[in-house]
Amino acid sequence: MGVTAGAAAGPTEDVEDSGWGVVINGEYTPGAEIDVLFPETGSRPGEVTPMLLDPVDLVACNVLNQVDHEVRRIDDVKYFSSLGGGSVSLTCGDSKHGYRHIRDRHQQDWQNVIAKVDDTHSRWDDFMFFVVRESLTYPARVVDKSDNKICYTAPIILINSDMVPVYEFHPTVIIGADTKKVITAHPGDRC
Repeated sequence: MGVTAGAAAGPTEDVEDSGWGVVINGEYTPGAEIDVLFPETGSRPGEVTPMLLDPVDLVACNVLNQVDHEVRRIDDVKYFSSLGGGSVSLTCGDSKHGYRHIRDRHQQDWQNVIAKVDDTHSRWDDFMFFVVRESLTYPARVVDKSDNKICYTAPIILINSDMVPVYEFHPTVIIGADTKKVITAHPGDRC
């Protein structure tokens, strides 16, 4: 049995049910759909690997330390300060911003959230990026901070295989208003 992304009702036969899902702004996406968006990179079962990064990104971020290397781009970001919208990049970053900052400072936070419905934790960064992308594209709240940062949040509800909500959180996603880059993302402390 499967579930169709965007269907707040019950399961259909379109996507294999992963046993859990996410509701963002009333739209349901099954965990298996997140796996489809970010396919396997060749890891073995039980092996925890960064799935968001492909081999080129891994080298750029972890070997060459290319701070500005773009890992992913998010188009159609809403309410982008006075510009009204635009694109935002998740770059490799460093200890203060980007993927490396999120990994080093908030990976455990993301693993703790995903563990509420999926105990493998192996896709923490896929889940994080999915939440970041959805929060920037369909925000419930946007706060233009005084320090040239913009904070986005949206209610995220994790659903178990019985279609019962098990956990709700409001992530904090902060982007640089001038750089148009993700500074940080963590699962708590709504804007």
